[in-house]
Amino acid sequence: MELSKPVDQFIKPLVKVYLLCAKLPSKYLVQQMDVSRDREVRFWTGDRRAVASRIESIRVRAYEMLRKAFAYVDEYGTWIAVTDEAVEEARNVWKWVSEELKKTEISKIRPDIAIDKQYEIKAIPIYLEPSDAEELLKAAIRHLSEDAEELRRKIDEATAKRKTKELSKLTKRYETARNTLDTFKKFYNTLELRQSAHPTQVHHHIQRIAAQSQTASQKNS
Repeated sequence: MELSKPVDQFIKPLVKVYLLCAKLPSKYLVQQMDVSRDREVRFWTGDRRAVASRIESIRVRAYEMLRKAFAYVDEYGTWIAVTDEAVEEARNVWKWVSEELKKTEISKIRPDIAIDKQYEIKAIPIYLEPSDAEELLKAAIRHLSEDAEELRRKIDEATAKRKTKELSKLTKRYETARNTLDTFKKFYNTLELRQSAHPTQVHHHIQRIAAQSQTASQKNS
């Protein structure tokens, strides 16, 4: 007798989410240092100051772009995403970051640095127990909701003060935050549906096994 599906297939399937791997340079890559009287003083002058400022701008912009798919979960100290599109999003952001970093004079100041070998942005799939995934997603949704509410408040303030340029930027950020929040909520809802379906699925599968076993026994008797 062949059984098409094992019972384990219906019990607590792992939940796939994506972790963000973002290895990016900071302004300290091009720092200067003065050591005197057992003290280290870090500073930037000339071209190094300009490059350091640009590196930090690229970092900030990169994380803004990543918010289209990822959410930062403070309690876990990580960024996560819940859709396969996050892989492509991370790849596109890294492509932009790499191109922008190469436009700076990093290679002139630090010829020992190979940008594409030492830095990267990518989405890494991980598989969690449903209970762990639920806690992680709840935290992510809470933070996304708080971010959206804060942006909504800033939009109202900018509207009242007629700050048109700032209002435009805030509106785009708000739309991104809302879209990401909706994506996480939908994923969380599907997770709840899957979990609620498992007991019934297992029960029905066991009934099928019992019926098949009974039929096989009758044929062999």
